[in-house]
Amino acid sequence: MRKEFENYRELDLNLTITNTESLSALVDHLYKKLRCDHKNIEKKKNHLKIIIVNLYNNYCIDKKRYTGIYRSSNRYNSNSRYNGNHVSRALIDMVKLLSANGYMQFDRGVNARNSSATSYISRNKLTDKLLYLIKKYKINESDIELLPNTECIIIQIKDENGKRKVEYTDTESIKRYRSILTDYNNLLRETHIDINELPTKNGIIIGKSENPVAITQREKFVRRIFNHEGLDLGGRYYGGWWQRLSSNWRNKINIHNAPTVELDYSGVHLRILYDQHQLYVPRGDVYDLREMGYREIYEQYSDDEIRPVLKLLLLIMLNADSEEKAIRAFRYELQDKDNNYPSDLDITTLISKFTQLHYQLRDKKLFYTGVGKELARQDSEIATGVIEHFTKKKIAVLTIHDSFIIDFRHLEELKSVMTEQYKKVIKPDADVKLKLPFITKYVQMWDEVKKPYSFSKGKKVNPMSNIVVPYHMGSGDEVVYKNQPRNKDHQKRFINFSVRDEARRVKNYYKAE
Repeated sequence: MRKEFENYRELDLNLTITNTESLSALVDHLYKKLRCDHKNIEKKKNHLKIIIVNLYNNYCIDKKRYTGIYRSSNRYNSNSRYNGNHVSRALIDMVKLLSANGYMQFDRGVNARNSSATSYISRNKLTDKLLYLIKKYKINESDIELLPNTECIIIQIKDENGKRKVEYTDTESIKRYRSILTDYNNLLRETHIDINELPTKNGIIIGKSENPVAITQREKFVRRIFNHEGLDLGGRYYGGWWQRLSSNWRNKINIHNAPTVELDYSGVHLRILYDQHQLYVPRGDVYDLREMGYREIYEQYSDDEIRPVLKLLLLIMLNADSEEKAIRAFRYELQDKDNNYPSDLDITTLISKFTQLHYQLRDKKLFYTGVGKELARQDSEIATGVIEHFTKKKIAVLTIHDSFIIDFRHLEELKSVMTEQYKKVIKPDADVKLKLPFITKYVQMWDEVKKPYSFSKGKKVNPMSNIVVPYHMGSGDEVVYKNQPRNKDHQKRFINFSVRDEARRVKNYYKAE
């Protein structure tokens, strides 16, 4: 597979465009040019719309991004709850027609089931010929939306054929989850979420990856994905572009032009296990192997470099069926350059040290049991409580599974709610530990009325620096803000979102029905 093909998004079966007149006129024009027959005209035109909107959406987000389209007919169930546009296998014929007539660049992909090659679905891009028509008919990228009834509750299981979405019947629990998530997605849709200082217009490169994370107001829709039809596994929230950023870049997120702070539970999965089995939680960082006298990796790498790797290994040890499978899975993650992890680690030694540090879990035979998805189910229920609390108050909180990003003014409330929800879901008398990192933020010098976030008052950490700790944040090194002038490009994006797009943005756009 060519390197450039790694930058792609699968065809979104729920994408649409609000300016239907312009798109319909373009599709009518194309339909004549393609010389389609007169059978199932409306269905074919609908498929043309889906293809065009997906191609153009990916082009606008990243001109190098491909659209991945399955050519297998069994991938399209027009009656599926996940297929809001009722796309059928006839879409494949329209892809071939557009490609044959020079409107899209098409690579058919590879099915390597019986060979050593890498399988991948077809890769597609619009051509200048189609782009000319899109501009001629005045198709605006800001008109691209998901359908109002796009399904946000997903049941996805993994078997020998890979991951697949499962149809299901609504229950009262599912209806409640969908209602909470619909309100949340409506709030996110009406909230400007951005980075103050983007390195490039295409987005942010993370680690060794060559494909940027696009910072866009069109990739904020969040779905909740369960891994079992009984809803007792998984259930975590996925979808926002902020989930694909490193912690350093997440620290630069602004919500409605205000700086943010990120809080997370310290070692949440391990602490859940300890609390549920009435075990004593080890002191200090549950991922720090220096507690066992193992210091070699800390001499090679900084804490920021090694801690995410150790956290991943411990989660794999809980999820895998055996130590052998855990080593294989961890080695695969180390070799994935998108992760930017050290690749020269002694995995066997790390596993040995972890089992010594967490000997209580070893003695309870909790390693290599596949318990990770059950823990994800529990931390997702905690996240649901946090999301529901702030959504009701119209305060946007961004979730990265067991951590949350929020406007810094709501820091104390977030701490309180996270503690309350953990105790509610896991253990009423639990000793909840939140990680409050020493964060450098970029903040404008504003006051409460004209400039809402002034730090003209505060305790200086260092007399030689401009770094201050606002009084309402507490003392010490919990949260630190650094003053920096506003970025003009960011301000322009914020004004466009708040002023130009506000008038035509439909309130409560997504529907739970």
